[in-house]
Amino acid sequence: MIDNQKELAKYRDHFFQTGVIHHLVRKEIAEGWKRCRENGVDRIFGLGVEVDTETFAEILEYNREFIRVSEIVLQQAYHSVANSDAIIFITDAKGCILAQYKDSSTSVPTNETCLLPGYIWREDVNGMTSMDLAMRLDKPVRIVGAEHYCINQEICAGSSAPIHDETGKILGSLNLITLIGQYSKHSLGIVTAGAALIENHLQLEQTLRLFKTTFNTMSEGMILIDQNYEIEEMNASAKKILDLSDQSLHYFDIRKALRFDSFDNFLHKKEKELVFHLDRRTVYCIGDVDIVELRQNRIFYSIVFKAAKTVNKMINKMTGNAAIYAFEDIITADKKMLDLITYAKKIAPIDCSVLILGPSGTGKELFAHAVHNNSPRSKGPFIAINCAALPPDLVESEIFGYEPGAFTGAKQGGQTGKIELADGGTLFLDEVGELPLNIQSKLLRVLDNHRITRLGGKMEKEIDVRIITATNRNLEDEIKNKNFRLDLFYRINTFTLVIPPLCERKGDVVLLSQYFLQKLNRERDNQIYSIDPAVISAFQDFDWPGNVRQLQNVMMRSFYVCETTKLSLEDLPDTVKGLKHREVTNLLAVSSTMQDAERDIILKAIESCGGNMTAAAQQLKIAKSTLYRKIKRYHIIVEKTFRNH
Repeated sequence: MIDNQKELAKYRDHFFQTGVIHHLVRKEIAEGWKRCRENGVDRIFGLGVEVDTETFAEILEYNREFIRVSEIVLQQAYHSVANSDAIIFITDAKGCILAQYKDSSTSVPTNETCLLPGYIWREDVNGMTSMDLAMRLDKPVRIVGAEHYCINQEICAGSSAPIHDETGKILGSLNLITLIGQYSKHSLGIVTAGAALIENHLQLEQTLRLFKTTFNTMSEGMILIDQNYEIEEMNASAKKILDLSDQSLHYFDIRKALRFDSFDNFLHKKEKELVFHLDRRTVYCIGDVDIVELRQNRIFYSIVFKAAKTVNKMINKMTGNAAIYAFEDIITADKKMLDLITYAKKIAPIDCSVLILGPSGTGKELFAHAVHNNSPRSKGPFIAINCAALPPDLVESEIFGYEPGAFTGAKQGGQTGKIELADGGTLFLDEVGELPLNIQSKLLRVLDNHRITRLGGKMEKEIDVRIITATNRNLEDEIKNKNFRLDLFYRINTFTLVIPPLCERKGDVVLLSQYFLQKLNRERDNQIYSIDPAVISAFQDFDWPGNVRQLQNVMMRSFYVCETTKLSLEDLPDTVKGLKHREVTNLLAVSSTMQDAERDIILKAIESCGGNMTAAAQQLKIAKSTLYRKIKRYHIIVEKTFRNH
């Protein structure tokens, strides 16, 4: 760098006259002079250009956050050079001065040079200055005296540093301008440190905004409590879950709400149940309490929670606790069944208990699904329990849930019962006649007051659940035998659906057979296109004690046994063919003789064709694939056969 300003001015004048730059001129200064010359910049003028009032107002609004954050740093930087006849200011990325600090008695001719807020300084118009050059080179720079391109700027010295946002984009520059006589080499360090400080503040502001946005948009409720149990922060979700207004927060006491003296009891276990007691309201939540330690021994407690209903919905979604069938899925052409469906559709929207009666396998659960899906609760959970499948000693804990330590082997955190999981939806109790009497009385209480108490618990929880029950038992006989409570019977059969057995709707046998065949064809590689009329006749003669479930199983078995494209009588199990035992034995004997004869014919055809399967199939007038199936069926080993002959 040239310290002698007279020498530097001489080199600059020589450049003006000849376009030749002395080798002692700094590279970035020399390149700036060349650009100014190429752009035709007036080397005498060098003044800022004012923007109109409306445009400047828009610029200020656009840079409002940048100006606000920079304000504190500008003040600090100015105080560090107070009484040094300096001005400090920031520009935006286009060189417009946004804000400025200076002494009223400063000697820097700010008015004369238009070095004021609302004026733009750009190299192609105003000549090379430190603020423009710092952003152009993206690094701190200084321009002293005659290094300026314009002559009327040579009385000043400028130090500038670019300011970036969190992505590295240049927002503007921090600048310190003095008269050349007051110039200090420390000026560049001041603006460099100041620019870094502004960037740090901007990044911190961005982080805080991100935190506040996340804090207030997270689905979980979050409360920060200080050591004195005062609320430091409460997000929007917490207010919504607890139904608290901003005014009510002034009276909110976390210790009264959670009924505890300190957080110690909460900190030793995770995922705990939190019960908030608020103005005669009780809000059940699942959450966690943690300690947040900051410097200077500052400790906060964070409470993060969800409403218990929300957690239960998540559990139901993950475990598939939803009704999947609708009335359209009930396959029938029987008038009784169609009338029953019409009645079921009518009662489905009515929020009352439904009792579904019918023999095993008639599709009681199908109706339960359809009633739920046709009700206002269709978007809520559908929880099904097979009461007959529950061990007697686990029935209560499975249905009603239990608290931690309720019994030996209980989970540490307790367990939510099926009724709680069904909150807002439907609980389907299949085989309700199998429930023990003590559970029947507890279920009756739920139906009466819509409250439950977990096993080992003392607090009642309010629930909103519809009960649908089903049984193949005669509950009136069970009541007479004192196996079922009469009062519970009255509570669960507000509406009753009686599903007729399959033997009373023989027309559905054909319809269901065709339906199951189509379903199997879609799901499997086999393709069976039709059902022999003899099969339909056998189906209609059969009583179907296992109802629709038995028909489905028979169709599946026959489908896999069948070796042709038509389901025939020989593919059916003997129990469905309608034959007596002796007739079955005789038929088997005849069938065995016929099979032996067919096996011999196949062997002779293969032998006469020399093992050529295509020729043998043509001779037998059957498809080659059918020939292979029969070879497999009769356990014919072709290679061994020819070796023996």
